[in-house]
Amino acid sequence: MTIRKLLVPLKDKVSKEYTAECIYRIPCKKCQKIYIGKTGHSFGVCMKEHQKEVELHEGNKYTRSTTKQSQSDQNKSAITDHDSTSIENHIIDWEEVTIIGRESDGKTRWIRQAVKI
Repeated sequence: MTIRKLLVPLKDKVSKEYTAECIYRIPCKKCQKIYIGKTGHSFGVCMKEHQKEVELHEGNKYTRSTTKQSQSDQNKSAITDHDSTSIENHIIDWEEVTIIGRESDGKTRWIRQAVKI
């Protein structure tokens, strides 16, 4: 340990919501399924987009007959599909969302996301 390391912090920690170019996981509260996603933008903006999309469909909890009909609908992401078209009315665990990796190159980030899935 040097005096410089003790006295001069070189960088401030970046909070999770401002982290960009990352791979993240979003779990479900009712089952063991998780959603693995990637973003080149800031993580906080991406989470707000997911939450907004899920909230649009959240008021429509489905019965068995309406679930079959809604399965033909195309949503923006698989997490919205899981929340809105499931018979069990799943709940997304927004408090347990974590960043599982970072990658600046878009193609490599896409590959790392595929590997995690």
